[in-house]
Amino acid sequence: DDAAVVTDAEGTILWTSSRVEALWGYTPAELRRKKLQFLISFETSDLLPENGGDGSRLSPLEAYRKNGTTFPVGVVQVTALAGPGKRILVLIRDLSEIRQARERLRQLEKALETAQVGVAITDRDLVVRWANPALAEMHGAQRDGLPGQPLANFLPRELHDLDFRNLAGMRRLRREGQSHRQDGSDFPVEVLFDLVLDDQNEP
Repeated sequence: DDAAVVTDAEGTILWTSSRVEALWGYTPAELRRKKLQFLISFETSDLLPENGGDGSRLSPLEAYRKNGTTFPVGVVQVTALAGPGKRILVLIRDLSEIRQARERLRQLEKALETAQVGVAITDRDLVVRWANPALAEMHGAQRDGLPGQPLANFLPRELHDLDFRNLAGMRRLRREGQSHRQDGSDFPVEVLFDLVLDDQNEP
């Protein structure tokens, strides 16, 4: 649900949607005749097509709440409205959840990168798309050479015929066996498979 603000050509606020009050804490009366920069750190005129802009900027900007805190927003659309007097409609999106999600992903990636256990992420064909340093080290391989290889290259021989459909049916699999380093030597491993589901609960 994007917040909507209508300004004049100089960036003076003429109207705000209810979403603005929910996000910033200001009533429409408190914002009337204030400049848009009172809410966000941005000049919207640069985004208008007549000024060479493309009408949007989703890279994070700082927004300023009534309580003194800030939060990230993106300008979804800037449109010149038809009619007498130049009025500009600005649609603004709260990016707080996106920033938080990116931070969680960053923390997860760091945890996987530094884990002492080998971790691989594959596609449905069980081809490695990402692997952490520990997996490469235990197999005596270069990490940048792992993506694109079949997962079977890092599994015990009894799992070489593993199919994605087997995993999709059981969601989780745990096996022990002997894996193989690039120099041909074997070493014991415990292998755990977990199926990752998307937003539609599909693998």
